[in-house]
Amino acid sequence: MNIFCITNNKGGVAKTTSAVNLAYALANKDYKILIVDTDPQCNSTYSLLGNLDQAKTLFEVLLDNLPIEQTIIPTKHNNLFVVPAQLI
Repeated sequence: MNIFCITNNKGGVAKTTSAVNLAYALANKDYKILIVDTDPQCNSTYSLLGNLDQAKTLFEVLLDNLPIEQTIIPTKHNNLFVVPAQLI
């Protein structure tokens, strides 16, 4: 298992764009990919799922000790999954 973390303190430097495009490329190569959206703007969640109406999100994992496995949502793309963020 490999873990990639794309971070930068500054906004607008293509963190989400890089993460989502890298995820699509690796999923196309038959790797199983999980994006964990930690951005309060939820841009990865919206890009991958098309909406922000998710019942269980990273918010419940962090605050309510919900097992993260219960928040994983498959996308329309094979091998690509997301743990959604929640607008607060």
